Amino acid sequence: MKKAKLQEINRKLFAYEQSFFSFLIDKSPYPWDLHAIFLNWLTNQQNKTFRTYESVHFKNKEEILIEQDVIIEPGALIEGPCFIGRGTKIGHNALIRAYSFLAPHVYVGHCSEVNHSILLEHAKAPHFNYIGHSVVGVNVNFGAHSTVANLRLDQNDIKLWFNEEQILTNKRKMGAFIGDDVSIGCGALLNPGTIIEPKTLILPHSIQKGHVG
Repeated sequence: MKKAKLQEINRKLFAYEQSFFSFLIDKSPYPWDLHAIFLNWLTNQQNKTFRTYESVHFKNKEEILIEQDVIIEPGALIEGPCFIGRGTKIGHNALIRAYSFLAPHVYVGHCSEVNHSILLEHAKAPHFNYIGHSVVGVNVNFGAHSTVANLRLDQNDIKLWFNEEQILTNKRKMGAFIGDDVSIGCGALLNPGTIIEPKTLILPHSIQKGHVG
């Protein structure tokens, strides 16, 4: 597919014009290449003061940018490079791995893990969730124990399906691209390369793949 056509994925899934990250998302037609753009932006920011949090663990803290009014509960581990936007809450024993970018007012709750992913405003992963190598839209909610897989069992490169066309990504690790206002039921599994359209309801304990919605 041509780059211009691939940009339809961004525009169809995310109403990002009002997002904190809008100026970055618009630079890439490939949602799975957004992390390189975000990382370049992060390295040009300056975090002149680093606030400490009681019983919170930081790795590569010189590469972590945390905005104001962020709550991080004891036991959490934050690994740089990463960005945590204003008003975000990180719960007890949550894990924010490197190359994760959380927009303002995101919630990552108890024992949830975000790895190499972008979460837009008001996205919520509140209870025992794993989100890897994904882009999560505005106001997406993950039910307890719902998971995004990011590696095929055979470890082959991941292929996407969008508008009945196959996209070769040449990437071995890739999660899901979840549109705005999606609600994901408890225990659901999203296979690598899943694309979910905005406002879709994902049933509890279901297994999703391909282009959904």
